[in-house]
Amino acid sequence: MTDTRFKVGHPGGPGRPKGSRHKLTEDFLADLAADWELAGMDALVACRTKHVEVYCRIVASLIPKELKLELGENLVAILGRLNGTRALEPPTLEVEPEDVRFGSSGGNA
Repeated sequence: MTDTRFKVGHPGGPGRPKGSRHKLTEDFLADLAADWELAGMDALVACRTKHVEVYCRIVASLIPKELKLELGENLVAILGRLNGTRALEPPTLEVEPEDVRFGSSGGNA
């Protein structure tokens, strides 16, 4: 049986040519963009109407996992008045991914 582990002091083989993976990625993204220009909207509509769960998964994957909400000073003052306080610091809103629900609002979850 041949020992295929790296040897100490041996630089190894030449490996993949520099830029080859980058070139493949560029070519793929260019082809994808060209295809999207031709049929992207039709593909989204078909996905939304025929495969709702896949469409929702796509949309959910585009939503940031962490959302930082920064409120301007005017909005902070309005919220402070509504709460009966003079808020100097913007309120913190923390939402965990499991707190987000997709679907209709009326009915059982």
